[in-house]
Amino acid sequence: MEPATLLNIPIEIQMKIFSHLVTSFGPTSSIQAVLRTCRQLHEVALPVSVSVFRNTPSYPKDQGPCSRARNIKFLRLILINKPWLAKHVDTVIFGRFSSLEGQMKYAENWENEACPVSDLELGIFQHHIEYILGQLPTTLEWSNQWSYDLQVGSCDAQVALILLVCPNIRTLLYEMPRMSYHLGRLLNFTRLMSNTSFYFASGWINKEYPEKTIPLRNLQDVYHETLDEEGYHSFYNETPSLFGFPKLRFYECVGTQGTSRAAARFMELPPRSSSVEEIILHWSWSTADLLQNMLGACRALKKLEFSHRSTSSSANMMMPRDILDAISPHVNTLEELYLNLEDYYDKQWDWTRQPERLYMGTGLRHMHALKRLTIGMQELTGMLASKPWNHDQIEVTHQVPLKVEGAPRIVDSLPDGLEYLMIHSCGGKPIIDQIQELVHAMAQGHRLNNLRYLGMIFHDWRSDFDEVTDYLAEFPDFEKDLQIIEIQKCVEVDIGKQTITGYHHDLLSTFRESSDRPSNIMSRIYAQNYRDFYLKRRMNPRYMNGEYGYETVLDPFEQ
Repeated sequence: MEPATLLNIPIEIQMKIFSHLVTSFGPTSSIQAVLRTCRQLHEVALPVSVSVFRNTPSYPKDQGPCSRARNIKFLRLILINKPWLAKHVDTVIFGRFSSLEGQMKYAENWENEACPVSDLELGIFQHHIEYILGQLPTTLEWSNQWSYDLQVGSCDAQVALILLVCPNIRTLLYEMPRMSYHLGRLLNFTRLMSNTSFYFASGWINKEYPEKTIPLRNLQDVYHETLDEEGYHSFYNETPSLFGFPKLRFYECVGTQGTSRAAARFMELPPRSSSVEEIILHWSWSTADLLQNMLGACRALKKLEFSHRSTSSSANMMMPRDILDAISPHVNTLEELYLNLEDYYDKQWDWTRQPERLYMGTGLRHMHALKRLTIGMQELTGMLASKPWNHDQIEVTHQVPLKVEGAPRIVDSLPDGLEYLMIHSCGGKPIIDQIQELVHAMAQGHRLNNLRYLGMIFHDWRSDFDEVTDYLAEFPDFEKDLQIIEIQKCVEVDIGKQTITGYHHDLLSTFRESSDRPSNIMSRIYAQNYRDFYLKRRMNPRYMNGEYGYETVLDPFEQ
């Protein structure tokens, strides 16, 4: 019997092996070595080698423009030399790109990068654009502009064409462009094409191709990021269109500025029509109507994660009760809610006329499907541990109160289906009294019978943690109830303290590490290992108390 070697095992197994050599993160991909071995393995590995197309600055740079020359080289491969490879592209990752006008800010990055396109190549590119765009009327002007921008070297036009050409892209990661014309139009085009009623009502002018061709029709996962104040432009232009994609399930953004202008665009989507199930917004800011319309467009939301960023105030800025209102339509589907609204910062919410909107209230108890909840003390109880750091900058009449009278107790606010509960930004004895009440109800079997983890994080700089532990020791019945829920009900209880540095780290507001490290530790583009490292320690009392680990230097490409 002939011994098994890489050359004689079935092709399906070879492709499975090669797929592990293609990575979406890192300086190099090992699949390139396989392509240079022999003709047989080259033929098998070639479609695998294009499954991930990455065009970002090389390590150790931490953001910046993608290469126009690399875009053109890839377009030649999938449109001219080997067009059959386009269907094998699964993941695309772009650094910053822009329309030609936007590129002027980064002229130094483009000076020595030549990317000429021949007339023959331009003709092939233009034919493909017209082939797709011809399915809808009134796209001739756009098609001509697209061809012209490809000719003059617009990175935005190149990126949009790559997305247009590859029909099976499932994952899209990119830096938010400063100025983009073609990407935004392509995303809106896909949304319109995916809406069957719009498509047939508009009239089909291209009879030559009887089968509708929808670009990006298989897109399931989108991540984009920005580290500057320009992010809201891309959010407004792109995100509402993305939510109209038929198969999109996961949406994540770092640096959102969600304004009422973006909220109006979400109104263009029919209510409960979007397939998006998980939304993650880091270091973000949102108006109430934006969050309401975004979540209202989702058919069945399963996860929402939101961490706040300090920015200018707004009359309709999102408050905790607005979050509850926005998630309420998903009472039977939402399983995970993570909120970090920067309790240490006074956001100048309008609490004088609507103090009840400073906390989520008993309506949270009706979220029947909720299993994991991470939430701040203020959002849950209407109490702050101490005055926010910026309270001196705000008029007394507008300062957020330390306690809202009449706010419901924790025991009355939590849904019974919870399996995991973490309360962060804690301080002082008042919340301990409410936790005692909750633990007693659990020990008696009256509440949260499915709970398996209960965590509390106290701000060490806002309250004396030793006083908290001493206060707990004064109640032997509480200690007894804790033993009951830990032993009989198998609930893991974690109570920890957190420094101000750890607090900012959890909030993702100190992620500019250094010039030679990824500046965004939640980046799926530049810092996947940083991201895993961060998520493991975020809101975890075991990594606090002096052993938090957030200052550990980690090579982002270290495996």
